[in-house]
Amino acid sequence: MIPVVKESLSEFKNSLPGMVVAAIPWIGAAILLAILSYVFSESLTGAIGYLLMTIVGLVVQGLIAFSALRVLYKRREVDIAISQKKVLTYLFAMIYIGIAASMGFILLVVPGIVIMAACFFVPVYILKDGQGPIESVASSATLLQGRVLHVTLLLCCIWAAILISDYIISFIFWYIPLPFVLREIFVTFASIVISMVTLPVMVNLREFLEHEHNKSMQPTPAATAD
Repeated sequence: MIPVVKESLSEFKNSLPGMVVAAIPWIGAAILLAILSYVFSESLTGAIGYLLMTIVGLVVQGLIAFSALRVLYKRREVDIAISQKKVLTYLFAMIYIGIAASMGFILLVVPGIVIMAACFFVPVYILKDGQGPIESVASSATLLQGRVLHVTLLLCCIWAAILISDYIISFIFWYIPLPFVLREIFVTFASIVISMVTLPVMVNLREFLEHEHNKSMQPTPAATAD
């Protein structure tokens, strides 16, 4: 799967400007949401306020992912529409995954990580295939059959690299004398851009795993002869 990662990094580099331009309205919304969350942090201590901000955050996250994924599929000459139904499906799927992953982390951490890896391809199944929340989770998990450990370790490395990059950027900007709003804009924007590296991985790794699965399902010459 290393060649898939290399191909994905190359595609990320080439597609990044297009992905950012396509998602810029929602990136702006994410930045605004981050600023508002900080400014009104004392007012949003209740469960309703927290739930509202979480839902809005998930919707914005979904729109960023869908807008960027649409650019990647356009490069493959596949035009995909973003609809309200798909955004709502993404919202319900993320809530479902979040609950399941949280329970996994509470148990022994590792189950939570495996659940996150098993659900990694959910956005693609929703956007490209139009699947529902439960169906997309099932399709994503099925894709990992026989490769759960390999894919989980690969994704853990990618997620760790993203977290380290986010930490370094936040650390650097913490010591730069900038107004809070400017610092929040730069940090949030950089964090979103860095996280976009997962999207080419999502598309290419899905194609690779589906190809490998189809190849394994084909009868061998010996079986055909029998």
